[in-house]
Amino acid sequence: LWQAASRLGWLSSRVLPAPGDVVLAAWALTASGELWAHVQVSAGRALTGLAIGGGLGLLLGLLTGSVRLAETLLDTSIQMVRNIADQVFIPFTVGGGIRTLEDIRAMLESGADKVSINTAGVENPQFIEDAAHKFGSQCIVVAIDAKRTSPGRYQVHTYGGSGGGKPVELDAVEWAVRCVELGAGELLVTGMDKDGTQDGYDIALTRAIADSVRVPVIASGGAG
Repeated sequence: LWQAASRLGWLSSRVLPAPGDVVLAAWALTASGELWAHVQVSAGRALTGLAIGGGLGLLLGLLTGSVRLAETLLDTSIQMVRNIADQVFIPFTVGGGIRTLEDIRAMLESGADKVSINTAGVENPQFIEDAAHKFGSQCIVVAIDAKRTSPGRYQVHTYGGSGGGKPVELDAVEWAVRCVELGAGELLVTGMDKDGTQDGYDIALTRAIADSVRVPVIASGGAG
């Protein structure tokens, strides 16, 4: 039927050649030695397509899993904040993993009075300004983790919960001033050299920042 339909012109030879033509073409390629080359090219294309498809599928799976994990962690944090708000009747601030305006909204609606931003603000200072504009400066605390690099000089660190943090090219005092300009209503300053020592706060760091800004500054690290 295929052969007859092709001969009668019902099927385009460009789209679906007649079986006889296919056999003749294959025989000619075999006789000339080109058939194996065509097979190799076709197999290579098939394997390339398979590899690309598999890679994209794996990537999509990882992204989907990451999104679900992030949603699960956020849901857990929201429930924790709700439980705290149900039990205590004092203002409290939530920090850690705050990276989007939606994260802030969820925490405030769950009962937190303020949110604390650290790494996300360093990586994207506009986030601080956007957050202050949307929710008000009174809700936005910027946490600054800093280590002494020389007398009177302190370097900002991010990812403070991961192995001592990651140093970035920011002076702590200059960054504090910038954060307030962006809209931060409060600063939480942790002297990383003193943190956990129970040997007293880093007074020099705290004083340097407090003297440079006009918002409340909370000292952290070294109480004992």
